[in-house]
Amino acid sequence: MNRARTTILADIDRTDSPPGTGEMAGRIRTHDWAATPLGPLETWPQSLRSAVDLILPNGLPMIVLWGPELIQIYNEGYARIMGLKHPAGLGQPTRDCWPEVWHINEPIYERVRAGETVTFDDALYPLSRSGVLEDVWFTLSYSPLRDDSGVIAGVLVTLFETTARHVAQRQRDEAAGALQMSEERLRRVLETDAVGVLLFNHEGTLIDANEVFLRKTGWAREDIESGHLDWRRMTPAEWVAVSEAQMDVLRQTGHLGPYEKEYLYKDGRRSWMLFAGRDLGDGTIVEFAVDISARKEAEQAEQRLAAIIESSDDAIISKDLDGVITSWNRGAERLFGYQAEEVIGRPITILIPEDRQDEEPKILERLRRGEHVDHFETVRQRKDGSPVEISLTISPIRNQQGRIIGASKIARDIAERKRLEEQLLLVNRELHHRVKNTLATVQAVVASTARRAQTIAEFQQAVTERITSLAKTHTLLIEKEHGGASIQDILNAELAPYDDGTGGRVRLTGPDVRLPTEMAVAFGMAVHELTTNAAKYGGLSLPSGRIEVTWSLEAQAGRRRLNLAWQEQGGPTVEEPKRQGFGSVLLHRALGRQLGGEVETTFAPDGLQVRISAGLPAL
Repeated sequence: MNRARTTILADIDRTDSPPGTGEMAGRIRTHDWAATPLGPLETWPQSLRSAVDLILPNGLPMIVLWGPELIQIYNEGYARIMGLKHPAGLGQPTRDCWPEVWHINEPIYERVRAGETVTFDDALYPLSRSGVLEDVWFTLSYSPLRDDSGVIAGVLVTLFETTARHVAQRQRDEAAGALQMSEERLRRVLETDAVGVLLFNHEGTLIDANEVFLRKTGWAREDIESGHLDWRRMTPAEWVAVSEAQMDVLRQTGHLGPYEKEYLYKDGRRSWMLFAGRDLGDGTIVEFAVDISARKEAEQAEQRLAAIIESSDDAIISKDLDGVITSWNRGAERLFGYQAEEVIGRPITILIPEDRQDEEPKILERLRRGEHVDHFETVRQRKDGSPVEISLTISPIRNQQGRIIGASKIARDIAERKRLEEQLLLVNRELHHRVKNTLATVQAVVASTARRAQTIAEFQQAVTERITSLAKTHTLLIEKEHGGASIQDILNAELAPYDDGTGGRVRLTGPDVRLPTEMAVAFGMAVHELTTNAAKYGGLSLPSGRIEVTWSLEAQAGRRRLNLAWQEQGGPTVEEPKRQGFGSVLLHRALGRQLGGEVETTFAPDGLQVRISAGLPAL
């Protein structure tokens, strides 16, 4: 047989080699071998041609590696193993074709070149046949090939892929291992205090239970052996319908649960439990019960906390240690203008103005050290870019192991508080200013009265009346919300005691004009002096006397100007005094200076006339 084949190979025309009509025979005949170290096909040595003729018709995957570069020539079986590396691998050095396993093959080729035949059974090769590295197993043989002179010039590799068998075995081993682990886990679960195991018959009567269940619920084995303990007796009335629905599912599918319900202990106490089970097919139903009371309490606490957080007016935000937002309540939506879906997963720095970006790294560093940040007042920015003043309280969030995993931030809008603080500061300054002015006014009143009073009693009465008038004006200023006092109120405060209710003695006519604080004080003092003089010497000193005060506003060059007239009638005949009293000084000096206007006094025989013209601040 061998002699006949050798004769055939020897008689083949070199231009037709290799023989055959298969795909690889055709590819080998048409390949540009002149571009490879092997040279044109017709120049190949007979030994190489014979090796190629040997592998082509063979059903096993085979490859010839020839020459110092180990150029690849292979059959169709090997082409299928190559995957996407075929047909480019034909005529390619094996090191270039299979670089991922060169570290494995190189030592083997050296052994074969030394004359050794090397075989492996079920050997692992990490191959990249389709662009992805995969584990492939082969049973293979490496044999030396000699040239026409008897020198080893190549390697013949015959192989058989065993990956499918190996993977199948591995899957069987893994399945067996998984089954063993599952059985071991189940055994451990049943041995722990966590799981109660119950066995029922199809009527729902409890026929057995493990010690865990009995110990937790208080039922005794005698209760089971009595045959009168069923799931209905252990189920609160409001949960019976849920259990019956699960029993219907069991009859239809062979499984029930998992589902949750409250369970009755023997002493009447209740406990939340999680149930799951199945029909064992022998008339027995197994059910597993896990006490979830702690989880339910935690869920309820979490729900209460979530409700508090959601209803809070404060912004409550959580973030991780990288500063990424992980939760966002409605208070945060109201304060910053972002919806939760817009910010969760984004960095907290979107809320921080550019000039305050350095604050966040410092805060994170303190949190990593486990520190709290209390009432840190700063500025953040809303979605629309507007600033908002806030007070931050920040606390670390720890996991069950106590490791810090993030932070909870409570941000409170303090803009209103800041506004009130500024307003209070302004009020304090205004109060200080008013007190100084009032003291100066009182000092001036006392000094002027002292110079003109003839007796101590006269001095006491005049000072008391004038300070009382000053107090009335200040009362008006304090009672008005918007500051200042109106001309009508100041006049009424002094003249009301002299009005007979008919409008015959005192008549006030004019628009609503509000005087600023300093002008109101000066005007009030002036009205008091005019009223006092009228009551003593003028239009109010006789029953037939009367006073009419009129005022109006006019616009001059974009400003307002007050014109006021005080007219007394029906009193004694008026004569111009030989010297100025306190009232005259107040009218012409203090009032004129405070109002920044003009005061004109006329001592007409039928009654005193006073005209005041002063500019008012713009509205």
